Amino acid sequence: LSDNQSLVQIGGGFAFLVYIIIILFGSYFSSDSKLNRKINREVQLHERKLKAEQIKQQIQLDEEIRQIKKGEQIDELQKNKNEEFQKISDLMDQLRQSPRNQRWKKEVREKCGSRCQIDTFHGGREVEVHHLVSLYKIIMQNNITSMEDALKCRALWDFDNGVGLCKECHDKMESSKSRQAMMSEIKK
Repeated sequence: LSDNQSLVQIGGGFAFLVYIIIILFGSYFSSDSKLNRKINREVQLHERKLKAEQIKQQIQLDEEIRQIKKGEQIDELQKNKNEEFQKISDLMDQLRQSPRNQRWKKEVREKCGSRCQIDTFHGGREVEVHHLVSLYKIIMQNNITSMEDALKCRALWDFDNGVGLCKECHDKMESSKSRQAMMSEIKK
């Protein structure tokens, strides 16, 4: 081939390439194509917003379900707690009525000389026996679940855990916000 023919072929190939580029990019820049791309972008944006809204709704639904389950769990825990408290309360009533507790109270009264250990002014009145460490606390600390367990528990029947108080001082001790201050007044 001559040099001129080669240039024509190359030139023709280049012209064809330019022609293809113009066709492709010309359609890209045409107003119809711009409109289609804008519509496609809007559709994609709308689809993303819908997807985001669906995700948001699913998160809210999951949270509502979690709250419902949490509420059910709390209800179940409260029910179990109430049942457990009732069992302990019943056990405490049995303990208070037991002959072993009556003997313990009698021995604590004798130990304190049947006198109030806080207020000697109220001497001569009926002395009530107060647990320094509460029955409830002893039951919980020692995992007592039955009268049999209670009768075996030394902490329940420890004389040093009992003190004689007049009714006025005992009532104050049971309901007082200054219980610690009253505890320090007990004569040992």
